[in-house]
Amino acid sequence: MTQIIAAICDARKKIVALSDRMLTTRDLSLAFEHEEPKVERVTEHCLALTAGSALRHYPILRSVRGRYANITRPVRVEEIARAIKEEYQRARLEAVEDAILRPRGLTLREYREMQRTLHDAILMDIDRGMMNYNFDLHIIVAGVDEEGGHIYYIANPGVMESFDALGFCCVGTGDRYADAVFAYRRYNPSIDLKRALFIAYEAKKEAEMAGGVGPSTDIAIIDDKGVHMLEQEIISKLDEIYREIKRRSSYEEEVIRRIEALELPLE
Repeated sequence: MTQIIAAICDARKKIVALSDRMLTTRDLSLAFEHEEPKVERVTEHCLALTAGSALRHYPILRSVRGRYANITRPVRVEEIARAIKEEYQRARLEAVEDAILRPRGLTLREYREMQRTLHDAILMDIDRGMMNYNFDLHIIVAGVDEEGGHIYYIANPGVMESFDALGFCCVGTGDRYADAVFAYRRYNPSIDLKRALFIAYEAKKEAEMAGGVGPSTDIAIIDDKGVHMLEQEIISKLDEIYREIKRRSSYEEEVIRRIEALELPLE
């Protein structure tokens, strides 16, 4: 799988989003880091992070990007997330039709029309297959609008959940380890940007203890000016601080000063 993380911060005015680059084959026989990041811009102030299938997100996000490409009005993050959810559901139905119905010589429309005439055993078998079909795609939608930062999680079979109240969302193989970091640090959306950035990075690094999470990290910061991708130099400094904390096993004033001294491109 992989590890993706989003966290609302700075009094709900900004968002930090992180992802690894690990790809794993379906049979789990091969895992490797890809050159393309899993952090994709959807609109000027909204991005999507994906886990699971390395292919299925592409047409979904392309369609939604096209829908909002020429819109000049302010767009709420919830509206974008719902558009992604609708495309997710449509794509899953197409996959269900190809995998379950067409091998039986049926289309989705034909199946709906023939339900009353099919034998109960056949009907139950098809319904079970459709309900249990795993589309294998997880999407975190993170963005900033006039109301502040928002995080939505979309997953099989096309359900959407808001994580605004919690303030962070961790999805992937190592989410148990990542969630534990946010809990231990008593994370909340009022935490300042630099502290939130480090906690999110710490969560991603701890998640690497799980199999299938890669060591490379892409980081984006979203604010009212747009999406800012962090340079490797800043990520390397975060890694130095993380390793320092691992050696000391606690925060100390010197470490906090180093976090505060980070120079970010949006300042």
